[in-house]
Amino acid sequence: MGITIHFRFARREEPEELLKELEKIPLMNNPMSKISQRSRNKMWIEHEGCETICLHWHKWKTIKARKEEWDYEREVMKKLEGELDEGVWVCAGFVKTQYAGPKVHALVSEILRKVAGRCYFSIVSDEADYYEKFLSDETLNNLMENFGKSQAFINKVGEMLKGQLGEKNVKMGVEIAKGI
Repeated sequence: MGITIHFRFARREEPEELLKELEKIPLMNNPMSKISQRSRNKMWIEHEGCETICLHWHKWKTIKARKEEWDYEREVMKKLEGELDEGVWVCAGFVKTQYAGPKVHALVSEILRKVAGRCYFSIVSDEADYYEKFLSDETLNNLMENFGKSQAFINKVGEMLKGQLGEKNVKMGVEIAKGI
């Protein structure tokens, strides 16, 4: 439950140069953004109250060869298998922005838009519709409404659980995001 942005990207070129470009864009100088991990072909971007954006690129042939019973990247990318040759670099994941609010949601969307613009293939699905429609008065109102409804529902369930399990046994919202 909660507002989430799902993404799938594919590039023919190694993504290291793309990640170097991302480090330099003004969005990354936003006080709400922080690069928490950075290595070759991998960047994790953190925002307060939000899941980490994990941009970890692999060759498609490597993902196909993984032996785990279930693998998220393999599952979401195999739907595109006919369009991907083995040498293509792919990255897939999702970011839950529920507790971060509309500003961080928009920031995450813009970072993913920058990545998508440097890929030959991208699918980004935003449950709050910001990514698809950009920011306008209408989308801002929809974003605020979506966050408000989701937050109200989650708070109601949390309060019910606190009543059943006790106040100290249930963590909610910002408590979870901040690790309290």
